[in-house]
Amino acid sequence: MLGPVLVAEEYWKRLGMTEVLKECELSKKEIERAKVEVFGRLIAPMIENATVDWVKRVALCDMPGNEGIVVKRDDLYRVSDRLLARKERMGGKSRHPTVVVDRGMVSEENLGVIKGMGMKYIVAARHTERERKFDEFEGMEMKEIEQKIGRIKEKHRRVARYYEIETKESHGIISLHWKSNEADEGKYDGTYLLRTNRKDLTDHEIWSLYVMLTRVKRAFRNLKSNLGLRPIYHQKECRAGAHIFISVLAYHLLHAIEHALREKGETRSWNTINHVLQTHQVVTVVLPDADGIHVHHVRVATEVEAEQGEIYKKLEIDQKGLKKKRVTFKKAEL
Repeated sequence: MLGPVLVAEEYWKRLGMTEVLKECELSKKEIERAKVEVFGRLIAPMIENATVDWVKRVALCDMPGNEGIVVKRDDLYRVSDRLLARKERMGGKSRHPTVVVDRGMVSEENLGVIKGMGMKYIVAARHTERERKFDEFEGMEMKEIEQKIGRIKEKHRRVARYYEIETKESHGIISLHWKSNEADEGKYDGTYLLRTNRKDLTDHEIWSLYVMLTRVKRAFRNLKSNLGLRPIYHQKECRAGAHIFISVLAYHLLHAIEHALREKGETRSWNTINHVLQTHQVVTVVLPDADGIHVHHVRVATEVEAEQGEIYKKLEIDQKGLKKKRVTFKKAEL
């Protein structure tokens, strides 16, 4: 199998994974074993014993720089332990973390904890909080209310044009009436009210951070299903932690691949792309020599199907980069 491995190899390079692992003081052999672990988890999640057999059946060793990769089960265990021990060095730390909280978990108590830790936050307000905005008009005179409405409309001009707002006073009671223009009624249904203490961000940046929640949820689904996070067969706690960390590293590749595809208008998941690319393979063609003594083994990639070619194009991967390899044997050696 070539297709998914070709993509994984390209994004391993683009993310600079080899350089990161070198900085973590892993040897060349350990980096090769780490690559096998991560690629296996990304393409065909399985236990270490099965990964050892899997790498023999795929085209990883046909790619430049990967020649001669050989792994054993214990090699994979040891490199997983090494990776886990260097997790902090690989991940780094964010200086200004922002906690993003969905509407279902918002409460003043939770928000108080976040504030107490001195952290930045973006939270989706509950519907009751939206209604609470009307309380801001309590105790105001008619003129003050009209001035406040004018400031709100000026601040949100793009939305204000779709609404008509009228204030009325009768028997000392001021009422506020508003309605949407019929032509655009329902156009902005499903709005969100977000609360944040990130005053350094634009409205668009705040919204972009908030909608990342959807991607985080999808990441957990990918980890649990497509990247073999579970089941965990290890009996030692440290090995279970290493197993999880390998899945996280594989997710970094998956996320980079899917992001590149989304940028080109491709919305299919890695699971689907992986399946489509499975049939792009490397095969061995056996050719007997005319001398009757020698046999030539030629390793060559199969033709790329149209759908596969489109995927490679969107990912900017040269599917013809794998060169033919020929090895000649004497018949007596086979």
